[in-house]
Amino acid sequence: MKKETLVWEGADLGRALRDRRRELGIRQADAAASLGYSPRLLSEIENGRDTVAYGKILRYAGYLAMDLVIRERG
Repeated sequence: MKKETLVWEGADLGRALRDRRRELGIRQADAAASLGYSPRLLSEIENGRDTVAYGKILRYAGYLAMDLVIRERG
């Protein structure tokens, strides 16, 4: 069953990405190298830093085989 996580802030999104990376058994340094990112950038993403560009977050989510879905509540 696929897991769904509600995201209310950057920290929630970062935590979901980190948890997925760990589920897949991927080291942060290996993910960074595959994406051409610095390990520091992935650390900032996974810690919910607001200064990170959304395009990089979306690319990282795609790398982890995750879809980000925005939908109306209710």
